[in-house]
Amino acid sequence: MRPMDGAAGAQALRTTLEEARNGLDPIYSCGATDPHAASMALPIYGPIQELIGALVLSGPASRLTEEHAGRLRKIFSEVADDLMRSLGGKTLRDDRQSAESDSIEAVS
Repeated sequence: MRPMDGAAGAQALRTTLEEARNGLDPIYSCGATDPHAASMALPIYGPIQELIGALVLSGPASRLTEEHAGRLRKIFSEVADDLMRSLGGKTLRDDRQSAESDSIEAVS
């Protein structure tokens, strides 16, 4: 079993729901486990907002550079949202939008 090191997947698994709710971009790491490997990850939550796992994209550090990962952020986040919905959960974006509309209604 691998240690919970600085790799993006391990960082995603250590992300609390509260941290994720405050807005979370995909986590990027390079060389954390292997000097030639890079990865990006997001935590995946289930129907009762329990941590199920992490969505991870990994590749050679020469190709999955921080710049390239930056270009993938939007689609990677959308895929994570789709995965959470398919597992019966609400996405963190859905959760934030619901909280914002609740606070708007409370002010009205």
